[in-house]
Amino acid sequence: MSSDSLPLSIAIFVALSPVQEDIISLAFETGFYSLCAAFFALSTYLLACKGFNSRTNLTLWLVTVIMFLVSTCHYALSWVTAYSDVLSDLQFLVDEVLDSYPSIPDNPDDSVVFQRVSEVQIYLPIINYILSDAVLLWRAWVLWDRNIKVMIVPALMWFITAVAAFVSVGLLRMGYATISAIIASTLPLVTNIVATSLIAFKAWKYSRSIKAFLGNSSAPKIRAGAVLALLVESGFLYCAIWIAYVISRFSSVGPLFKDIMQAIIVQISGSYPTVVIVLVALQKTAWDMTASIEGVQSVFQVATRPPPAIRFSLSMNDQPNHSPIVQIGFNPPVTTHDDDGCKEIAGAREESGIV
Repeated sequence: MSSDSLPLSIAIFVALSPVQEDIISLAFETGFYSLCAAFFALSTYLLACKGFNSRTNLTLWLVTVIMFLVSTCHYALSWVTAYSDVLSDLQFLVDEVLDSYPSIPDNPDDSVVFQRVSEVQIYLPIINYILSDAVLLWRAWVLWDRNIKVMIVPALMWFITAVAAFVSVGLLRMGYATISAIIASTLPLVTNIVATSLIAFKAWKYSRSIKAFLGNSSAPKIRAGAVLALLVESGFLYCAIWIAYVISRFSSVGPLFKDIMQAIIVQISGSYPTVVIVLVALQKTAWDMTASIEGVQSVFQVATRPPPAIRFSLSMNDQPNHSPIVQIGFNPPVTTHDDDGCKEIAGAREESGIV
């Protein structure tokens, strides 16, 4: 060991610490990529069952295909980067510990290649960010009855985000890495917050309208009420993850947390639309806005004291100049004679279309 070499324990720690971080971040990305692939496959199957004759379904599927391909490319590049980093760290360990071991000279071409790979890894996910926000804006637009005035600000922000994505790449090559990172990470977050807030406000207005119509005295329990805000909650959860990602990039948090967030954010953004598709197809959300342009109707039950049972129907038309339609009806009372009458009531409600 040469006089200027590091002690063995320190050299091992310096070399293996980055390797450990690479392995952990790659493990996290592997897990999230697996979820992304599973949701993509399931959403593709569900959309195929609905049929691609609808232009909406076909467009939505093509968007999810592009986003999944971006996630796959990023995941593959993560393996390439991790492999390069591990080789570099192990070579450092060899140079410091074993003087007699011939060190491998650095290849300048390899450095340029891996620098380009790193840049692609950083800015390739912007495609997912833009498409994910576009799907969210489309849902908000449909929910707001295609009101262009309401969507001017978020649509303009989305357009600025798309343009700024290409500008940020140029800024990075010119040496303005900090400004480039701010543009690439904060603008999608702001756009997402605005769009999710619009959906949340619309959901709040619908909730107040339903309560005002049915009244508070009867205190009806809507079965879909527990999942009515699912779209809003998932949107704000996505925003929270984005905030954590921005913090990891511009604060003095540990490098491990930064690497993990950098690895998983692209997989989360790529799977977010597919998760919504799956939840909608499984009727776990009250607003199904992924169906054909003829319109979608979600029916859910209002359980009150019998008789009579109340039927509540909310129709979300995916047509211009059509507002959501609320229908209230009453089922014929069902007479029961014993405890097994619950089955008869359930059967009558199922036949009448109340699920």
